[in-house]
Amino acid sequence: MDNEARQLVTKRIYEEPAGDDGFRVLVDRLWPRGVSKERARLDLWLKDIALQELAEKHQRITLLYGARDPEVNHARVLLEFLRR
Repeated sequence: MDNEARQLVTKRIYEEPAGDDGFRVLVDRLWPRGVSKERARLDLWLKDIALQELAEKHQRITLLYGARDPEVNHARVLLEFLRR
């Protein structure tokens, strides 16, 4: 799957899961406080991230993070890296 067909987005894990999130991946090393595994509805938790295989198999990937700042977090850094 080429980069143009794939959608990569970020979302704070404290936001409600949505039907259009696609494949939900938590990229923080530590589990976020106050979020149950049921509520998180994760497809994968990657403490040590390596997304090459994921990027080839899923059309839409939502990178989840726990930080309060939507611009400064692990998911944003990873997103920028994967978009190159």
